[in-house]
Amino acid sequence: MPTIQGTGIHGGRMTTAEEAVIRLVGFDGGGRKFWRGERHGPEVELAYGMEAAESKLDRKSFKDEATAQAFVAKQVRARVERGYHVELPFEQRRWADVQAEVVRWISGNSERSTDRVLVYDGDLTIPHSLWLDYRRGMLALADERDPPFSGIIVRGSLRVEGCLYNYEDDYGPFLLVTGNLEARSIATGGARICVLGDLSADVIVGVYNHGSMEAKGTLCARVVASEHAVTAGKLNAIYYRGWGRNALPFRDGIADDSEPYEPRGIFVSAVLKGEQVDLNKARDLAIAGKAVVKDDPASVRVSFRKLVGKKLADADKLKSLSLPGKDLTFLPEEIFSFRKLERLTLTHNKLRRLPDELGQLTELRELHVRGNGLQELPDSIGQLSKLRVLDLEANCIWRLPESLAQCTELRTINLTNNPYSYVRSSFGGWTKVKLMWEFPEVLTRLPKLEELVFSGTFLRELPRRRFDSPFLRRVSIENSLVQKVDPGLHDQITVRLEDSPRRAANYIRYWFDNDEIHLEDFYDAKTDTYDFTQVQALLELLLQINIPISAPYNEALAEFAKQVPDVIRGLSWGSKNTRHIQSMFRAFLVTLEAAERTYPGNALIAGLRVMFARHAG
Repeated sequence: MPTIQGTGIHGGRMTTAEEAVIRLVGFDGGGRKFWRGERHGPEVELAYGMEAAESKLDRKSFKDEATAQAFVAKQVRARVERGYHVELPFEQRRWADVQAEVVRWISGNSERSTDRVLVYDGDLTIPHSLWLDYRRGMLALADERDPPFSGIIVRGSLRVEGCLYNYEDDYGPFLLVTGNLEARSIATGGARICVLGDLSADVIVGVYNHGSMEAKGTLCARVVASEHAVTAGKLNAIYYRGWGRNALPFRDGIADDSEPYEPRGIFVSAVLKGEQVDLNKARDLAIAGKAVVKDDPASVRVSFRKLVGKKLADADKLKSLSLPGKDLTFLPEEIFSFRKLERLTLTHNKLRRLPDELGQLTELRELHVRGNGLQELPDSIGQLSKLRVLDLEANCIWRLPESLAQCTELRTINLTNNPYSYVRSSFGGWTKVKLMWEFPEVLTRLPKLEELVFSGTFLRELPRRRFDSPFLRRVSIENSLVQKVDPGLHDQITVRLEDSPRRAANYIRYWFDNDEIHLEDFYDAKTDTYDFTQVQALLELLLQINIPISAPYNEALAEFAKQVPDVIRGLSWGSKNTRHIQSMFRAFLVTLEAAERTYPGNALIAGLRVMFARHAG
């Protein structure tokens, strides 16, 4: 692929040629300016100023050629960040002339027929980063009254010896490359990129969900971290899809789900934000030429082996294994090598389920899985016949398997705070949330049970039989939704009935707020369409919690009255969002109408109808 004559920049560094020259142009401060860097060994001459005017000169001497190269490379990066670029022989075409060629591969973005497009015929190398934003870099306008540039077409292969990037997340120009595309890195938001050949980069970052990236051939990268659509004929990369998910390695387009990666095993600490990756920060680092991912990303299994590698060498001797706060999202199969394990602590990880292989740990006496977002226990837990302590606090348990009755040595069970605050993220959406409404009667059949704690749960119904255990000292149920106790049947249980209305209303405060309801939950700006499925499911769930519990609903209505203004403020980026807010509350009214068919004349539904109608337009 031929390069621009006279340049010599590669990967942000000057080439090792004895002499090198690079000239950049740009609209800086209202006029067209130039900047030229010329190096002769360790000597550097800089010239800059307005075009067609006398230039300013600056000469510098360095201790060696490498230092001079680094200086010029830094100067080039600084100018590119201000919108300068090498002058290239692009042809300017009207959108109307190339529209058919572009929309065959890339969706339109409300371009006007008079918009302009830069077109290059042949292979092209750009010896620095490429800024792909409207009215910036190569797409800058000499006069703001001129028609804008809506994108770039390269009818050949394109090599970007830097980062291909754009900052705008909602929108962005298009780039269509009919050959191959190679870049040091790619970090985009709303830009739309289509490569008809192969695409290769070290790291690819996609911010928000409005941009797109497609390679008809093979896409190769060390890591792809993107919230927007990335498609390829064949993908070869570790692919992180955003939103705190694990990443999977793809080889020739096939995902290897047996070797997942957690974000902490891939990305440098500077871009980690809790359970997620701050893709905006990752984009900034990629543009600056700094590291976004670790030199040697480690999968969960590799990381786990580092944690317990020495113990695996003599697995039968290990009696206790503690792995708290290790960001584990699944248990590597190596853990089941410890067949003599008696105590396993997995607190404050991200385990949503435990594998069936858990039943292989037949010597286990204590299992501590507090704070994971765990939803269920496997049926194989019944094989843990020696289990005495089961700590399930702060999870999202909604059912217990009948096989638990086989754990005849169980003494202590803790089910406090189920579900915990991250119920939505645990289940992956409000439509998928499941709650434990009824007391799991399997617990009443445990013959040696001594202590059982339920606090902060959705229990409505108490068991319909007495506990079998003669050793039972304490069954405590607080902060539940239970409203009725049979003194004869439930004399073994301590229940606080007065907690129920406040507990039910609290979930309105926890979940009906601007941390849980976002515009992107129901509005797609790219297609200008609504989908209220998730927010309607949230309202349905809150009605399901409160309607049977908290009549006359004073507390529930008061909580809604507090939260509605906060939700509106969270959605209001400006007056343009009025229609989004009105549309959402109209959808809520539809939900209330459906609920009233199940609960005719209900006072909570009636009160909410009046409240929501004020904001529905």
